[in-house]
Amino acid sequence: HEHSIYEDARRTMAMTLFRGVGKTVQTDGEPGAQSLGPMEFCYALRPFAGELPRGGLSRSVLELQAGITTNLSEENPGRQSFLQVDAPMDVVVTTIKPADDGGGMVVRLWNTGSGARDATLRAEAPLQAASLCSLAEELLSDLSVADGMVQVSVPARGLLTVRLSFAAGAV
Repeated sequence: HEHSIYEDARRTMAMTLFRGVGKTVQTDGEPGAQSLGPMEFCYALRPFAGELPRGGLSRSVLELQAGITTNLSEENPGRQSFLQVDAPMDVVVTTIKPADDGGGMVVRLWNTGSGARDATLRAEAPLQAASLCSLAEELLSDLSVADGMVQVSVPARGLLTVRLSFAAGAV
């Protein structure tokens, strides 16, 4: 993940795709440190003008890392979602996982922007309760749930962890 931009007329970019070393790291010179043979690399460039769009770039990186999965079908399955997060581009979903104690699900949001941002979490399954939690998933405060939705404010340049609990047998 190394790169540099040269101060030439074309603003040439240099990227390190693979770094080789003469010996295995943290040894006295163990042989076999080189990976020989063909290698294939994928990378993406996202031009922009003005202020760096941190949220948009973070979302793009996550999308590229996850890849695209497709299925061929004779019928259009329509749109279906278990959880929908409506938030400005500055807010990035970094985690969706089962709660450590098995009771519900944890959603973590990261605000890359310089001001607080509002986000709405909407669940298809019957949502019983929601709460703000620490990174260690310790309860901080309860959140109100209305029509299967939870509204939160993600602090500027901060993380927010939300725990969602569903009705028994709903998930």
